[in-house]
Amino acid sequence: MLERNVILDCDTGEDDALAFLVALQKGLPLRYIVTSHGNTTIEHATDNTSRILSYTDYLKVKVIKGSRRSLETHLHKPEGENASDFIGSNGLCDLELPPSKVKNIIEPDEKDFPEFLSELIKGEVPVDYIVTGPSTNLAKACLYLKHSIRDYIRNVYIMGGAVYTPGNSGPANPETGKGFAEFNF
Repeated sequence: MLERNVILDCDTGEDDALAFLVALQKGLPLRYIVTSHGNTTIEHATDNTSRILSYTDYLKVKVIKGSRRSLETHLHKPEGENASDFIGSNGLCDLELPPSKVKNIIEPDEKDFPEFLSELIKGEVPVDYIVTGPSTNLAKACLYLKHSIRDYIRNVYIMGGAVYTPGNSGPANPETGKGFAEFNF
């Protein structure tokens, strides 16, 4: 059986928290969780991830503090806007969890982050990379590694897009009044 190493990339609000808890409970070999801006700030996403892992005794999973903003300004959302109106100021519906029991957060310098993430991916070959938030961290690794990224990442799974349903972002569809796009994309 082929060894699997899984890296989850998320913007830990309540939906991503549920996703990685189910993944861990089902035995997915999750090695790292890379956080991103999105549903909440990078600070809340990172702290939420660490606290949830600690609270549920998944103490070996490392949390990597990732991107605090998109590569480019979102065309239809002001810089820094997130889903706090829907999921509370901390991204977890304002649920307060106890502080983490372990120091499991790695905080690379933002300018060094693309190289740091790329080296992390290279050290975990073969990698399955799952994105349930904005794809900024993966985009930075792709830009850094260029075509060689195919040598390190076996599969990429991304939660994003709104094909048969209105999106939650972008310009309003004149027929529905709802956005055409989906925030993660």
